[in-house]
Amino acid sequence: MTTITGVRIDAGVDEKIQHVHLDGRALLRALYDTLSCGTIETAALRGGLDAIFDEEGKITGAEPNHHATAVALLLGARFLPGDYLAGPVVFLGVTEDGEHVTPTPTQHRAILRAIVVARG
Repeated sequence: MTTITGVRIDAGVDEKIQHVHLDGRALLRALYDTLSCGTIETAALRGGLDAIFDEEGKITGAEPNHHATAVALLLGARFLPGDYLAGPVVFLGVTEDGEHVTPTPTQHRAILRAIVVARG
């Protein structure tokens, strides 16, 4: 089995941060399962990273994920004023061909630095 490891930030009071291990051969299904959703959306970040989240999270009542939103902004996401990510968010690397992969050590450090800065 090919495993892809990402960083997940949950929404809510505790905004739990954890590494998630996803089945790379069935990545879409694994993302649906870990995000508890049926459709996903990605926000392109700089440095070959993506933030992946529930496309319908805001309309289905998922809690705003202020921490993941701040991390995504620090990593180069662009949102309209007042926009935010809702529900859990997974951060993964992305190849030039658009395939999601485990972040490189440099990308992983960038994610962790952004998490620390966003926590203040």
